[in-house]
Amino acid sequence: MVISPALHSLFLSFATLGALLFAGVILARNPQSTAARMHAVYGALAAGWLFCMAMVASADTHSEVQFWSRMLQLSLGMLPGVIFHLNVVTAGVAHQFHPQIQWHYGLSVVVTVVSLANPVLLSTPYVYSWGLYPNFTLWGLLPLCFLLVTFVEVVLLYRRMLSQENLGGVYRQKIQAFCHGNMFATLALVDFIPAFGFAVYPFGFVIMSVMHFATLFGSIRYRLIDLTPEFTAPQILQNIPDGVFVIDSQGVVRFINKACAKMFGQNQESCLNQYLLDIAPVQMAEYYAREAMPIGQELSFESTTPEQLFTVVVSTTELHDQAQGVIGAVWVLRDLTEQRRVEAEKNELEDWVRSGQKLETLGVMAGGIAHDFNNILVAILGSAELAKSDVSSTSDMTAYLETIVHSAERAVELTRQMLTYAGQNTPANRLVDVNALCREINELSHSAVSKKATFTTEFVQALPLVMADSGQLSQVILNLITNASDALGDEVGSVTLRTDALEMETSEGGDVALFVIIEVADSGCGMDAETKERIFDPFYTTKFTGRGLGLANVMSIVQSHSGRIKVESEPGCGSTFTIALPATEASTLELVGQQVEQEGHNGGLALLVDDEPEVRRVAANMLERIGFDTIQASHGKEAIAILQQHQDNISLILLDITMPEMDGIETHLAIRSLSSELPVVLMSGYQSNVSAPLLEDLNTTFLMKPFRFQQLTEKINEVTTQANLRATVSSNATK
Repeated sequence: MVISPALHSLFLSFATLGALLFAGVILARNPQSTAARMHAVYGALAAGWLFCMAMVASADTHSEVQFWSRMLQLSLGMLPGVIFHLNVVTAGVAHQFHPQIQWHYGLSVVVTVVSLANPVLLSTPYVYSWGLYPNFTLWGLLPLCFLLVTFVEVVLLYRRMLSQENLGGVYRQKIQAFCHGNMFATLALVDFIPAFGFAVYPFGFVIMSVMHFATLFGSIRYRLIDLTPEFTAPQILQNIPDGVFVIDSQGVVRFINKACAKMFGQNQESCLNQYLLDIAPVQMAEYYAREAMPIGQELSFESTTPEQLFTVVVSTTELHDQAQGVIGAVWVLRDLTEQRRVEAEKNELEDWVRSGQKLETLGVMAGGIAHDFNNILVAILGSAELAKSDVSSTSDMTAYLETIVHSAERAVELTRQMLTYAGQNTPANRLVDVNALCREINELSHSAVSKKATFTTEFVQALPLVMADSGQLSQVILNLITNASDALGDEVGSVTLRTDALEMETSEGGDVALFVIIEVADSGCGMDAETKERIFDPFYTTKFTGRGLGLANVMSIVQSHSGRIKVESEPGCGSTFTIALPATEASTLELVGQQVEQEGHNGGLALLVDDEPEVRRVAANMLERIGFDTIQASHGKEAIAILQQHQDNISLILLDITMPEMDGIETHLAIRSLSSELPVVLMSGYQSNVSAPLLEDLNTTFLMKPFRFQQLTEKINEVTTQANLRATVSSNATK
C-alpha cells in the first residue's frame, strides 16, 4: 500500500490533535495533580513532535524540511527529562529520585541546545513515497540514544518495584501497566529509522496515539492524583465532620464548609459574604457577640432547617497578615452531638443496669426474708392448727385460733408474692376457680383500696375453670386493684372487680374458644395515649417507686398463662384492665378431685430433718397426730448418721433443703445411696430450690413451707402410696 504525502500529513495532523486532546483531558480531570500536569507536558511535547513531522511531510522544499527538522529537536531533546519525571511521579516515588530528575532535565537541555546549534546535524532530505523526510547524520544518534536509554531506565525502575513483595494489589496493577506501556512506547522510535536511509514507513504516530489512549484510560481508572497540600487542604476542610468557617475583621463569612453550613441550617453558597450574625443560630450569634470568648466552651444550639440540636465545642484562631495585624479568625466547631447521644444512651443503660442490680439485690433480700418468714409461719400456723384440734368447737378459744390461722394464711400469701417478686417462685399450674379466687382476694383487697373508694364485685355464675398458678394470679389481680386505687388518689371514686366468660378468637388461626374474663375498672384520672403505650415497659411508673408488682410483671404472668391483657383508658374517664385466660373443659368434680386426700400408710418411724427447732417441734407434733414416731436431726450429717443406725426401722423422711453444714440436696443424694425406695418429703420456703431431676425420683415429693396439717398429710399419703404400690408390684414380680 502506497501512502501519499498528503495522506501521511493528514495522519500526523490527527495524531497531533489526539495528543493535545489527551493532554487537555487529563489535566482537566486532575488539575491539581503533579502527575496530570506532567502528562500534559508530555502530551504537548509529543504534539510538537508530530506537528513538526506533519509539516515535514507536507513540505515542498528542502529548506522547509530543514527548518521543521530543527524545530523537532525542541520536543525530541526535552522528552527524556519529561518522560523520566512523568514515570517517577506516576509511580509515586518522585521524592526518592529528586536528584535524578534534575540530572535528566539538565542533560535534556544540553542535548537540545547541541542539536539545535549543530550545523551538520542534518543533510539533504530523503524522498520517500510518503513525502520528504529529514536526513540525520551520526549527530542525530545523540538525542535518539538519550531517549532510548531513558525508556530502558524507566522500565528497569518498574521491574525493581514489581519485585517487592509488599506491593499492594491495585498499585501493582498500575505499575505493571506503566511498565508494559513504556516498553511498547519504545517502538515509536521507528520514526528515526527512515532518517538514516532505511525506507521503513514511520508509523510512530500510531504507537503514540495508542499510548495516549491507553494512558487516558489508565488515568480514569487509577486517578492520577498525588496528595499535595494544595490538593488535600480543600478536601479536608470540606469533608471533615467538624464545622469550620472563616470570618474577616468585620464579621463577614469568607469561607464555610459543608458541616458548618448544615449546623447553621443554611446553604453553603448562601452563607458566603454574609454577616455571621445574620446566618448563625441565636446561641452562636450570642456567643460571637461576647467581648471575651472562652476557648473550648461547650455550646448547644438548634439548626433551623432541618430542626436538629447540635452540641459543639467552640475554638477560634486569629488570622494575621505579614505585619502581624489581625485580619480575621478561623472558627472550629467540634461536633459532639453523636458523642453526647452515645453518652446519654450509656448513662440510660447504666441506670437500667443499676436498677436491675437494685431489683436483684431486693429480690435476694426478699427471698431471704420470705424463707425465714416461712419457717416462722410453719410454727405459727402449725401450732394454731394443733391447738385448734385440741380445743372444743364451742370454746371461745376456737375463734381466736381461727383468727390466728386466717392471719397466718394472709402472711403466707404475702411471702408467695415476695418470692414471685424475687423470681424464686416456680409457677405451679393447677385447676383454679377464678370466682373462688376473687372472693378470697376480696377479703385482702380492703387493705389495698383507698378508704375513700367504693370496692364492688360482680361475679358471673358457673364460671369455667382455668389452668393457672393461683398464687401468681392472685398477685396480678391484687396489683391491678392497687393500681386502680392509686388512680383515684385522694378523690372519692369506685373500683370494680368483675368476672365473665366470653368466646373469643384465638391467636393461632382465628378459631373461636372460650375465655375466662377478669376485669378491674376504676373511675380515676385515666391515662393519655403516650402513658398507655408505655405502662407495660420495665421500670416505667407514673407514681413513686416501691408500690405493686409492676405492670411489666403483670404482663409477663398473663402471657405465661397464654392469656391476654387489654387496657381501655381516657384522661379523666378512668381505666379498665381486662385479662382473658383460656378456659378448660375440666369440671368442678375434677377440681375437688385434685384436693381429695389419698390414703397412704400413715405410721412407723419418721426422720425429721430441719435446722429450725420450732419447725421440728410443730412438724413432729403433726407427724405424731398422723401416726408416726419421730427422730429429729438439725442438719444433714446428723440425719445420715441416724439413718445408718435405724435404716431398717425408718419408713419416712421429712427433709428441709436449706440447712447449714450439709444442705438438703446433698443429704438427699446420701439417702439415696443408702436406700433408693425410702419415701422422702422435701421441704423449703423456695420452690425454685427443687430442680426437676430431683423430683423425677418417684419416691420423693415436695412440700412448700409454710404448710398446714392437711397439706402435710396429703404429701405423706402421696409419697407413701406410691412407695407401697411399687413395693407391691415388685413383690408380685418376685413371686
